[in-house]
Amino acid sequence: MSHLSKRVPLLGAGALALLAAIAVVVMVAASSSARTRAPMASAASASTTIRARHTRIGTILVGADGDTLYAFSRDTRNHDACASIHGCLSVWPIIAATATPRAGSGVNRSLLGTIRVGSARQVTYAGHPLYGYVGNAGPGDVSYVGASEFGGRWPAVSPSGSLIR
Repeated sequence: MSHLSKRVPLLGAGALALLAAIAVVVMVAASSSARTRAPMASAASASTTIRARHTRIGTILVGADGDTLYAFSRDTRNHDACASIHGCLSVWPIIAATATPRAGSGVNRSLLGTIRVGSARQVTYAGHPLYGYVGNAGPGDVSYVGASEFGGRWPAVSPSGSLIR
């Protein structure tokens, strides 16, 4: 037996099983996280459409997939503050467009615009930069409206351009 092997304890079968279980949990969590974020990663498209949807909190703006769109209380008119906060855009990704955004049903075309955020163009509505949320449960989910994260609130936006908390 070498000098080193006397000092390093060998792992028993129980410890190895525990390490294997931890590895599986980590891989499943990473896979789940990737699936959750995938729809937002594809938010940029040549024809980003913003439309209105009636929900239990009122009529709000949603993306083409029906997911709630959010504003950030720390933003100023046509300025994205989230981009300068570490980790913010990984949770609240911008709604990006590679062309002029389209006004869907219930949306006022004259309130739509875009701003430059890094190398992307972020969709704005009535001057509010628009965001998605990676934890959104699907079309019509408003459970995160008014959430407090990254030093501010995340309200929804109404078709008139007012914020719904």
